Amino acid sequence: VRAKSYAGLSDPSNTCEICTQPLPPPLPNNVSVDDIQTHSLRISWNLEEENALCRAVVCEVSWREVNESVDACEDSGKPGWSTRKDETEHTNMKQVAAEAIGAEYTCLIPGLEADTLYAIQVRASNGGGVGPSSPAIVQRTRVLPPLKPSSFRCQDTTSTSTVLSWDDGEDALHTVTS
Repeated sequence: VRAKSYAGLSDPSNTCEICTQPLPPPLPNNVSVDDIQTHSLRISWNLEEENALCRAVVCEVSWREVNESVDACEDSGKPGWSTRKDETEHTNMKQVAAEAIGAEYTCLIPGLEADTLYAIQVRASNGGGVGPSSPAIVQRTRVLPPLKPSSFRCQDTTSTSTVLSWDDGEDALHTVTS
């Protein structure tokens, strides 16, 4: 910087180096559920590079239990799904380190309830801010298998056959088919 007056120009000031903040990360793409289990879901996504200065530092995977697909999508895009249908609903979040834009990421969400519908969103953040949230995807966890048969016994055994029997037990959630 130089100062100017009626007497002329001053000598230049000292130099000053600055580093600008990166752009916020882009929208996560191709968000999908890769592995569906009884108590967990494995989510994958990627971040496509929109600008060389756009560096993601962390990705946030958010999920919440929903009653039906319409419920999940009406609040889609709002960080943390700020609209609540019920006081017991809440959003969970897990952070995943993001080394570079353009990579594929995965996140295991453990501790879920069996046969339950979840809405999941992903977004990335860095020193430049928080990027946009992906549209909500909705996935149901697997149903619990039936309880093991109880009172297993062998009767009327001969040299060529035996009769096997057991009790189905008290399994109100599942009808045993075979």
